[in-house]
Amino acid sequence: MQTYAEHFNLLEMASFIPAFLLAPTVIVLMACIHYITPETKKVFSLIGLSFASVYVAIIPTNYYLQLFVVRLNLESRTLDGLALLAQPNFHSVFFALETLGYTFLSLATLFVSQVFSGGKLERWIRWLFIVSGAVGIFGVLVAPFDQPYLIFAGLGLWSLAFPISTILLSIFFRRA
Repeated sequence: MQTYAEHFNLLEMASFIPAFLLAPTVIVLMACIHYITPETKKVFSLIGLSFASVYVAIIPTNYYLQLFVVRLNLESRTLDGLALLAQPNFHSVFFALETLGYTFLSLATLFVSQVFSGGKLERWIRWLFIVSGAVGIFGVLVAPFDQPYLIFAGLGLWSLAFPISTILLSIFFRRA
């Protein structure tokens, strides 16, 4: 922790800000999907919205605590017990919360994937949501085994599949 504190740069936490903002947009996205879902498939979109709500409760809280509690303690060199809180530590409470939060987003994408069928665009959205969800579930399964390379490989795949699926969703909504 001492080494991390000595080399700490606020820019290391910069990624928390857009990730913090991702949470409310995910809720809006899931609500929009639920709104346009045919009645026969609404159970899937509602379950997806519910899982996304859990994600939104966990992730912004985690990032806010990193930006507020961890950052201020690093800057003031109050390091006692901080290793258990600092998210870059793969053995920290907040890394575990990060994993748990994204598990719920993964479950959300797996359930809402069932809403999309039919045309080529909808099939792409469906499969990208399935990939995003499966990779996230994989991450939570391997995280306790201290395999950061597997986690980062999954994160890389998720970082492609999820944004592409949301771009395709914007095209889908524009057409609708």
